[in-house]
Amino acid sequence: MTFPQEIEQRLGFDQVRNRISSFCSGPLSVKLAESMSFLSDYHHIKLLLLQSNEFKLIIESGKEFPSTVHTDHLPYFNHAAIEGTYLEEEAFIELLNSLSVIFNCKKFLSQHGELYPELHRLAIEVPDLARVIQAIDQKFDDKCKIKDNASAELARIRKK
Repeated sequence: MTFPQEIEQRLGFDQVRNRISSFCSGPLSVKLAESMSFLSDYHHIKLLLLQSNEFKLIIESGKEFPSTVHTDHLPYFNHAAIEGTYLEEEAFIELLNSLSVIFNCKKFLSQHGELYPELHRLAIEVPDLARVIQAIDQKFDDKCKIKDNASAELARIRKK
């Protein structure tokens, strides 16, 4: 079915999207909310409503769901993709924190899959991040500074 281009304004969807954006807790969620568009596929809408309802149930249950305001890591990845560049310690720590939250969200949804089946299906698609988290974590000390032995090259440089 074809809808007129201004369907969102006619239905007030643009106002709903703005209202949802105002409740977002971080820049990534605002970006996601602002990217929402009018849908007409019944099955897709039903799936999104089920997922939303399950998350609402998690919040209402009082269970400790691992979440935090996430940083947009795309600029870090774009920077790191340039040959000869590297990420600063702070960027790695932010990335490590985000990966830990994602890992813990997947763990939570795996443990409660029968209560939240649609969210659990989303979590199944997330790869196991335990080894990545461990590999990054091993490179930092308790003060979030890169260890001298994080790499052979760094150990050589810092020995001088």
